[in-house]
Amino acid sequence: MTKEEREKRASATGRIIIVTAIVLSLAGTFLVANTITGFTVAKESVTKGDFAAVAGKAADEGISPAQLDGLQKAAGSALLGLLSIAMLVVVARIGQGALAGMKESKTPGIKGTVEKAENAIKEGNHPEAYALYSSIKQIYAQMEEDEKAQYYSRIMHIHKALAQQAAMTEAHYLTEKYLNGTITESEFERLKHIIASQ
Repeated sequence: MTKEEREKRASATGRIIIVTAIVLSLAGTFLVANTITGFTVAKESVTKGDFAAVAGKAADEGISPAQLDGLQKAAGSALLGLLSIAMLVVVARIGQGALAGMKESKTPGIKGTVEKAENAIKEGNHPEAYALYSSIKQIYAQMEEDEKAQYYSRIMHIHKALAQQAAMTEAHYLTEKYLNGTITESEFERLKHIIASQ
């Protein structure tokens, strides 16, 4: 999965989580308002001595329909409120798992890229190794510090091998200029420096 695909997936997942959380929050607010209204009606019936509504004996004791409706709303709203809280927790867990999965996806990407770059260097395919090294730097910049530590030495080995190859290529070019008699004084100094550093 490319970086762009991961970013699009993360963006879509984030939008779904945010919309779901907003809907659940609005539903929860509505349910809390209904619960408060229902408890107010129930409180009035208990204050008046109508305990039958609370005990479930509304039909036998002559509880008013408004009082019964208030108790039913309160009980239903409380249950729906608990359900919305449970749904919010589930959505948060799913979102957390999705984000953790996207975070972990960087490590396999760099692992495969590092292996390809190492193989390209072994095979002498330096242009491919340079391109892969560029990708490695981009992935590495987005990684967490503990992940970076796992790959640091391998990446530095690739960097050193590519730097050495670049120096050898430059030395070869400058040697050709020396043999042809077209080398400048500064290029000759650079050639001496490269040879001394090898």
